[in-house]
Amino acid sequence: MLFLCANTTRRWFVLLICSGVLFFAFPVYGFQLEFPKDTFGLEGSAKTLHAILSNKEDSIQAVEIAMKTRTLDMYGNETLEDTDDFDIYPSQVLVAPGEDADVVIVWKGAAPDRELTYRLEAKEVPFQASSEFRTGAIQLTVGRRYLYAAYVTPPGVRPSIRLDSMRRETNDKGADELVVVLTNAGTAHQILKRFDISIEKILNDSQASLLVSPQTVSDPIFQSRFNIFPGGVREFRIPWPENLPKGTPYGVVSNVK
Repeated sequence: MLFLCANTTRRWFVLLICSGVLFFAFPVYGFQLEFPKDTFGLEGSAKTLHAILSNKEDSIQAVEIAMKTRTLDMYGNETLEDTDDFDIYPSQVLVAPGEDADVVIVWKGAAPDRELTYRLEAKEVPFQASSEFRTGAIQLTVGRRYLYAAYVTPPGVRPSIRLDSMRRETNDKGADELVVVLTNAGTAHQILKRFDISIEKILNDSQASLLVSPQTVSDPIFQSRFNIFPGGVREFRIPWPENLPKGTPYGVVSNVK
């Protein structure tokens, strides 16, 4: 495994080209990882992300940088896979105490028709350096792993959150639940900060309406932060509201933010 030692000669160049841009800064064990954006474009400099690794420890730190494709299932479970969509310079780096290293990540994939979702992975690799270090002999063990959101975003993409379905379901404890499934029919991700469900009718087994007027259902889970990728779906479960008659619900999603 080859690691490149960090130098500070390029540090000021990276800071200059990012001057005036708000950095994303995240603590990594022994490091601070900074980058000015989490979105890659399709052309020119927009395809490139410059990240800075700062070693805040009093010992040499080793870090591996990688990009992973990212998918979410309807329950929010994440799957990451290796990808060749990016070039990373360098992908493995040693940073001396108090020093910085700049990492350049370049997207090289084919132009997509909708936003692509990735994770930037920073993986710490602790090691013990000895007199053999100068000859390249280093004993490595895998350390902590940190993940950051990243997107490849074509121009003009936007999310479109819609209600896919809703139903009443009895859980394994015998309690009734309102199950709501949302879909993103758009071309960009959306981090849902809140939404309401407006139930317009509830039908019994004979298809007779049990609801006199539409009612809006709110729940703390609807005010949590959920990411829905383009083409993705998310399922939400809440206790069946006490003021609603039991039956098959129909409605719309509203107040999406």
